[in-house]
Amino acid sequence: MSEAMPLASVDNQPGSEHFVHLHAHSEFSLAEGLLKVKSTVAEAVNRQIPAIALTDRNNLFALVKFYENSLSKGVKPILGAELWITPKIPGRLRESWHWPKTFAATRTCWP
Repeated sequence: MSEAMPLASVDNQPGSEHFVHLHAHSEFSLAEGLLKVKSTVAEAVNRQIPAIALTDRNNLFALVKFYENSLSKGVKPILGAELWITPKIPGRLRESWHWPKTFAATRTCWP
């Protein structure tokens, strides 16, 4: 019986050719983002990360800038958004909110 591979194996670390970040907010994630699109893509190139997903919260404002910059630098752009969904239940607190990440499935539609 072989030992289970640890979840944080070397091949899944930032800087590995197998690592792809699927949850990054840019400066367009108004309340949460600090990353500048161009410097984020440049860092992906520097660390040899082949693709990166931009999942700004509740908007797609950086989409074109991210897409064009990523392609020009040889990084595969993964287009996404983190949506803020809250149930319509009076008196529910922030703990009941959900933030699913959504990703573009094709060039023409979201799933």
